[in-house]
Amino acid sequence: VLLVGAGLLLRSFLKVLDVDLGFEPAHAAAINVDFDNSAPTRLGSLQKQTLVLHQVLDRVSAIPGIQAAGIVDYLPLGQNRSWGVPFPKGVMPPQGINTGPLVYVATPGYMRAMGTRIQGRDFTWDDTPKSTLVVMINKSYARFLANYTKWTDNSAVGEILNDGQQDFLVVGVVDDVHEEGTEGEAGWQIYYPVTQSFPNSAELVIRTSLPPATLATSVMTALRELNPKQSSAEFRPIQALVNHANSPRQFFMLLVASF
Repeated sequence: VLLVGAGLLLRSFLKVLDVDLGFEPAHAAAINVDFDNSAPTRLGSLQKQTLVLHQVLDRVSAIPGIQAAGIVDYLPLGQNRSWGVPFPKGVMPPQGINTGPLVYVATPGYMRAMGTRIQGRDFTWDDTPKSTLVVMINKSYARFLANYTKWTDNSAVGEILNDGQQDFLVVGVVDDVHEEGTEGEAGWQIYYPVTQSFPNSAELVIRTSLPPATLATSVMTALRELNPKQSSAEFRPIQALVNHANSPRQFFMLLVASF
């Protein structure tokens, strides 16, 4: 019984390892960025935030060996939150929806750094507070919204969502990212640009063909040139987030196999 159970657990564990996570953890790593977001007005804060984060990415992207770089406030398989249920403009949300899509605030280049595919376009630095408000949504949320509209999930790009106060143009539909675990289906997700929304934190994600540890000194130097108070931090391989999410199942499988 133990051998059969261990075999079944091993098979299911291998299936989990083969799941499409919606991102490519190999050759990607993250480090926390400290930045001053204080300003007298909300608009001033957004402009200052955009300038600082743009400078950070320009400096980091210029480091030899870095193929792509982007910033997001929450990484997959970690913390998250929801801001309601944005729905197609002119359509009333159905009753009984208690939680909306999980929210992420990201810079241009984040999707490329994570290896997440986009249908449509990425955010740009020209998406300012004074221009059209934009978002990207994942495929699962696009499929859900398509049930209440005339557009299909494959044509969500160019559609307008409304959160009850503002309109948002959908500029991209991205792959479903597993945000809470590697098993089961991914939930709904929506991404707002840092040029138009405030992130809760800043996680710098880089994609490189080199070992991330070899770039740590160069990246930290670039960050401290812009912010001398940048705290010391180490790169966390994105693969480590995946391994941590899989660790309970792996431990149980090894325990049964040992017995």
